[in-house]
Amino acid sequence: MVRPSSWETLPSIEVYPQKTFFGLDKGKSHCFTIIKKVNKKFITRFSLDSKNLQRRVTFVINGTDYEADIRLVIMNRSKTRKLKPEEQKEREIIQFQWHSYPRTCDIFRQQMAEPYNKILKGDVNYDEAVIFVNSRLNRFFVEFTDKKRPIFEARI
Repeated sequence: MVRPSSWETLPSIEVYPQKTFFGLDKGKSHCFTIIKKVNKKFITRFSLDSKNLQRRVTFVINGTDYEADIRLVIMNRSKTRKLKPEEQKEREIIQFQWHSYPRTCDIFRQQMAEPYNKILKGDVNYDEAVIFVNSRLNRFFVEFTDKKRPIFEARI
């Protein structure tokens, strides 16, 4: 008899897409930053450090795999514009990005057509969210919602 197994998954992430998510910002980013509270879990799971700044991940959207990257951004404040480097703290952020994967960019635009068009017009998306659920390893199932943002949000 085969015994069941289990594993730890990463916390799910809910995002209300804005300009950078769709690549409508100045840098055409196609990315978003995860919340700081879960950085360590993601860094550990993907073995991210100064020598390994990014890893490939898979977004599963409507049963199809799409490529993306998870990356560690180390902001050491060495190239500051207004403040001196010593006036700012060093910090690390984790981002999901997919600007190098046109299929992934296209599927997000198709699935989130209404928020995309709203943002193109200069409005803000408060209505539709994307939820990323880690299944195991480097796979994230992507769910699209059309709910209104709650007044009081649940926090981890």
